[in-house]
Amino acid sequence: MKTLLRASGKGLLTICLGLTGAGVASGDSLSLAGSYSPSKVVGGRLSYRPDPLPVGLPAWLGRPALFLEFSLNTWVESRRDDEAVTSLAASPVLQWPLSGEEASLFLEAGIGLALIDFIQIGGRDLSSHFQFEDRIGVSWVYSDNQKSSINLNIFHYSNAGIKQPNQGLNLLVLGWQRRL
Repeated sequence: MKTLLRASGKGLLTICLGLTGAGVASGDSLSLAGSYSPSKVVGGRLSYRPDPLPVGLPAWLGRPALFLEFSLNTWVESRRDDEAVTSLAASPVLQWPLSGEEASLFLEAGIGLALIDFIQIGGRDLSSHFQFEDRIGVSWVYSDNQKSSINLNIFHYSNAGIKQPNQGLNLLVLGWQRRL
C-alpha cells in the first residue's frame, strides 16, 4: 500500500507541475498548504482543482460552485519524524460566495475519500487505509486579478466507524491557492 501511494503521489505531483506549463483551463488551480493537529501532527498538502463542474444544484443550496479537488498529503508526528503518513484524496468541494456578485470571501465545505499508507500517527489509530476527508473553511481572494487566495480549513479524517477503533484525525490547514 505504501509503495502504491508514494508512486501515485509522485504521479500527482508530476501532473500538477506539468499543468503549470500546459494549456489548462482558466479556472484550474494549484494549492500548497501546511497543517497542524492538536495531536502534535504537522504536514503538507499539494492539491489540484480543475474548473467548476457544470452541474445544476438544488435551489435550497444557494448558488455554490462545485469543484472536484485532488490532493497529496503527508503528515508526521512533530516529536518524531519516523512516523509519517501519506494520503491521496479526491473530494467534491462546494464553494459559496459570502460577499455578493464580485465576491472575494467564500465558504467551502466537502466530504471526499482518501487512502492512507499507515493507519497510526500521533498516538491515534485510524484503523483502516480507507478514510473519509471532511472539510469546512473559508477562502479569501486577495489579488486584483482574482488569481491568488488564502484558505483556512478544518479537515477531519476518519473511517466513519467502518472499522474500530475510529479515533480520526483533525487538522487545521492554512494554504495558498493560485489559479493557473
